[in-house]
Amino acid sequence: MPSAKLIHLFLALTIAACASSSNSNRVKIEEMYQGYKTKHFADVADSSASNAMKIIESEQVIILDVREDNERAVSIIPGAIDLVAFSNMKPDTSKKIIVYCTVGYRSGLKCLELKKKGYEALNLKGGILAWVDAGHMVHNDGTETKRIHVYGATWDIVPEDYESIY
Repeated sequence: MPSAKLIHLFLALTIAACASSSNSNRVKIEEMYQGYKTKHFADVADSSASNAMKIIESEQVIILDVREDNERAVSIIPGAIDLVAFSNMKPDTSKKIIVYCTVGYRSGLKCLELKKKGYEALNLKGGILAWVDAGHMVHNDGTETKRIHVYGATWDIVPEDYESIY
């Protein structure tokens, strides 16, 4: 029978390995996002996943998912709407919009467009990848899921307990 010290050591190493994997993912996501932001939408305001969650919990906000239908069919951030639903809404520039895609490139470009139209749009820094990496849930048909459409192999940076789809 293993000693208590061995069990504690095993648990500590397991926790450290998980944290290391998560930190590695976070660094990759942040580097990818910053590369896109610097080159394509440096003037766009953005928000970390943690800050976005605080905004969502405390304000009237629109969560806009700019990904393709096949990506959204796998999972979405709870409460998000797509571009078609957004375009059918009466324009309301008084509401803050949190815009996201896989890692933040497409949503950054959309934020530029929304900014020109007078909206206060925040790009979700690191997109849905950063959202789940921060421990926030995603849904499929109103039920929590651990599946993410990652657009392609380059963006296959999901937590260990998630399944990547592309």
